Amino acid sequence: MGFTITNGILKKYVPDSNHSKVVIPDGVTAIKPRAFENCYHLESVVIPSTVTSIGAGAFRNCARLQDINIPETVGFIGHYAFLNCVSLYQIAISSNTIKVEKGAFEGCFRVWDVTVPNLDVFASLELSSARKVILTEKIEKCSVAGVQNCYSLESIRFSTGKEYGLGSVDMKRFSGYEPLVNARQIMMWLLVENFAVIPLGGRFQTVAEYFVASENESAKAFIKSNFTKTIKLLIDEGNLETIRQLAEYGGFFTKRNIDKLIEYSIESAQKGGSLEIQLYLTDFKAQNIGFVDAEKRLKL
Repeated sequence: MGFTITNGILKKYVPDSNHSKVVIPDGVTAIKPRAFENCYHLESVVIPSTVTSIGAGAFRNCARLQDINIPETVGFIGHYAFLNCVSLYQIAISSNTIKVEKGAFEGCFRVWDVTVPNLDVFASLELSSARKVILTEKIEKCSVAGVQNCYSLESIRFSTGKEYGLGSVDMKRFSGYEPLVNARQIMMWLLVENFAVIPLGGRFQTVAEYFVASENESAKAFIKSNFTKTIKLLIDEGNLETIRQLAEYGGFFTKRNIDKLIEYSIESAQKGGSLEIQLYLTDFKAQNIGFVDAEKRLKL
């Protein structure tokens, strides 16, 4: 086939007789920008485990490319690497540390099945068309941010083999929940509710993020009954933004819990945690709850 390879770098591929399947030779370490650009007849490509990067626009306008398996050795996918691969329906990525630049899969509106290590990797792909997501890593934490723009999402399968999807949802249980009006939001709630595969810490943070996005009453009730644990987790994570949003909503912070949380944030800051969170909680108490006296404020 028409490969131009120099020192392990695949610089260009020129199709021979409209070949539809390509196997990149072992030993190639990088696919340069635009290496396969405009290979209109390319339907399948095998990337060897020696490749560590896929350059910007590498497979741009490969309109017949149907699926792509990206080995765990690949740590970087450049801007618009798969731009306008309009026949792409399946993507599999093995690496959990991969960096995917913005727009890498722009125009891939037919991608339905995505296999990724975790939801952070999935979020970096920006695939709003995805219908099924398979997670290959054990869930340590779980953020709803990964599915916030996926209005067509129908199911998520966890590494345990458990799969949660719209087909298994009793829609009657969502009656009266105004925010739950589309597939994306229901899948977000399934993530929140999936206690079996989301550990305690991830559960609290996920519910907090979901509440901020939807103000769902059930999520609110869960946070209220587990508020101290939720904020402690957010302090550990250094997540000031979510703490601020929960505080601005009102009703969660009380005279009963604020002092304990300020003390926890001070201990966290002393161990290298966020000083910003400590200062924010102290100021929040001063402005919204009040200190007994100036001496107590200085002590905190």
